[in-house]
Amino acid sequence: RLETIRLVKDKGLGLGISGAKRTVDGRLILGIFVSSVVSGSAADNGKLKEGDEILEVNGQSLIGVSREGAIEFLKQVGPGESVDLLVSQEPTVLHAKRSLRHTAL
Repeated sequence: RLETIRLVKDKGLGLGISGAKRTVDGRLILGIFVSSVVSGSAADNGKLKEGDEILEVNGQSLIGVSREGAIEFLKQVGPGESVDLLVSQEPTVLHAKRSLRHTAL
């Protein structure tokens, strides 16, 4: 699901990003992903999670952008300014189980 998350930068945003992630079955997916969220930071608002893919920063697409390019987008946000992140989030396990259809064979 897609979610827009607004963060207000303090000293930093408090998130780490990576340029790829590995799926449970071992595949490597390229993109800009949240790799860590610092406790007590702007990113630690309960909405942003490790593994979320960041698709846009303030309306600017990150599709095809390198990790370094994404860092530059995020560094343009000054202290006290807000940033809107459009992220793709995996459904929670509980939600995923509810949405699966079971067929007995």
